[in-house]
Amino acid sequence: MEIVYVFIAKKDHIKQILKLFLTQVFQQIYNLKWVLFLSLAEGTSIINESIWESRFQYTDELNKMGAKITAQGKTAVFEGVESLSGAPVYSTDLRAGAALIVAGTAAIGTTEVYNLEHIDRGYENIEEKFRKIGANIERVNE
Repeated sequence: MEIVYVFIAKKDHIKQILKLFLTQVFQQIYNLKWVLFLSLAEGTSIINESIWESRFQYTDELNKMGAKITAQGKTAVFEGVESLSGAPVYSTDLRAGAALIVAGTAAIGTTEVYNLEHIDRGYENIEEKFRKIGANIERVNE
């Protein structure tokens, strides 16, 4: 089994990596940006998805990292948290995998992302892209 480990040690580095990632690496993933920003924003936010019923199926994995997201159908309610914490999480599809790796760069501690086959079918050499923007990330075969 292959796992991506994401390590971020300095809190001030987190926002820099997240900004670079969201503006340069995967700027085409609209909802991914909002899910991550709203997870860390102050207060309560709501997203209504108009296209894909299962858009928020990976929010349980983000909640394992300390996010406070309640998703039902095409709606997700976000209660902003101060920070995310590294945790073992499982990718359920391509976008979920990318979201979990990005969340790992925004988290304090080590994040382990499993089920990489979903990510690999859409993003070639994703670890290298993250390294170029300063993430400490590696792929491990178990």
